[in-house]
Amino acid sequence: MFNAWVKDCPLHYANNNAPDDRAVSATFLLSILAGHHRYAYITGIRENSIYPDLLGVTKLVSEDAARRALARIEESAGLAWLDHHLSKTTQPLLDTPWILDIDTTVKCLYGKQEGAVVGYKPP
Repeated sequence: MFNAWVKDCPLHYANNNAPDDRAVSATFLLSILAGHHRYAYITGIRENSIYPDLLGVTKLVSEDAARRALARIEESAGLAWLDHHLSKTTQPLLDTPWILDIDTTVKCLYGKQEGAVVGYKPP
């Protein structure tokens, strides 16, 4: 799935010094899977030498290279690319029966309420 995602990506560089398209895509994917929501957090995944090998790249790109890469993608082409691949991953799940089980009995207590614990932060 990752190979198809990279192949269809509307990001293309003409300069020989530019980062590899696959490395840029791998950086974004790993950052998103790690729950990052800021470019600055990319530095954290770049320090781990295991991550590039997971997706077949030699290294991950910097936060600045990632930011510039997104700026190069035309918005309509980027949305079409992401929508297409998101639907490929979620569409098969819509035919699978599932049950949503939520425990709504958790009540967070704050301040001076009875049962509130100082410093306790539920997961």
